[in-house]
Amino acid sequence: MIIKKKKRIRKVTQITALNDGSIINSIDSDSMTDAPSINAVNRSFLSKTNPVLENNVSFKGKKNDGSEVDILSVIDNDIVVNTAKLKSSVQPVWESETETKKLLVEGDAAVGDTLPVGSGFLYTGEEPVPDNYKIAEPPFSNPNLLINGDFQIWQRGESVLAPSSGSYACDRWQIHRGTSTVSEILFQKDEKGISVFGDNQIGLLQHVELVKSRVLNKVFTFSFSVDGKKYVDTFSLNTVSNGVDGNMHNAYFADGNIFTEIYMDSGTRGLIAGIHLKNKKTNIINWAKLEYGELATPFVPKSYSEELALCKRFGRYIYISFSSNAAITGQTIPMTINFDIPFRVSPTITAIDSGELINTNSPVFGRTPNYLLVNLVSLTSGLVRIYKTKYWADAEIY
Repeated sequence: MIIKKKKRIRKVTQITALNDGSIINSIDSDSMTDAPSINAVNRSFLSKTNPVLENNVSFKGKKNDGSEVDILSVIDNDIVVNTAKLKSSVQPVWESETETKKLLVEGDAAVGDTLPVGSGFLYTGEEPVPDNYKIAEPPFSNPNLLINGDFQIWQRGESVLAPSSGSYACDRWQIHRGTSTVSEILFQKDEKGISVFGDNQIGLLQHVELVKSRVLNKVFTFSFSVDGKKYVDTFSLNTVSNGVDGNMHNAYFADGNIFTEIYMDSGTRGLIAGIHLKNKKTNIINWAKLEYGELATPFVPKSYSEELALCKRFGRYIYISFSSNAAITGQTIPMTINFDIPFRVSPTITAIDSGELINTNSPVFGRTPNYLLVNLVSLTSGLVRIYKTKYWADAEIY
């Protein structure tokens, strides 16, 4: 739901003023306003050249209880508007995204301290709306450019302790060890997202497959939630980076304990977006979203099957069981495994479980993005068998 500023409506109470300025009638209304509207009898209400109702001219009037009130005549959009100078008990509410961003950045709202200048924000309905705000249905939710944005796919296993440099936690999310002690680093699956611990700076990043023409000089918004609190970073990149040359974007939150690191790789690794934590405690990153535009639209999770299919383009397990007969020693027996989802590039194959091999050694692989050619070479004539073997096929970006 979007926070909007509502245009001022000056008709909570309608007051009629005679030529002498006295008020003879008052009609209550349920409309929201910050001041009553004044209808002047026998005066030109729509003319800014009216000799009596000049701009910023005030005159005396009386309310129904007999007390005096100053009536101010001003020109608003070429219309003369007469308003009683009464203190309003109703605060304005919001209407446009531009004004939404200004209010939140200035810290007037409960979430203001998590938004850097230039960012916008849409409520999802999961948190209370700050005082003096209204709720309206969001007009849209942009597609998420990140895969596995709510960290639900863990094909390699549901926890990673003391990871090696550049390794992955859940699918598509690469670990940045930062300055944390390797033995103290722990990533694991949590029902609310991904649990992250490091005894110093630690991070997660994702390589997004976007070519330079779709990144440079475009406006993006990176939003994420940590321990149920939302953070928003709007940015634009105008040059590439090698990740250490300073040509990257950072935004700092929560006294610098949470920050982003974003850059367009100068090589072939795409757009890299990362979340970094250095508060030396366990945090739950609930979700992350990267989208085009200057507004953080609501995070809408994909289904498990959709996320899994997207993740399989970058890595998956392959299981092989196959039997044949060799006529002679040294005979090559081929088989082909077709991939229902093509890999990003030809995958590297790593044995996880060698299973059972009869009359053959480990297979020789021919690798393509679309299929895997498996060659078994017989040690003697007779039965050749590979059974219950498990391999990890990896086409991730490193």
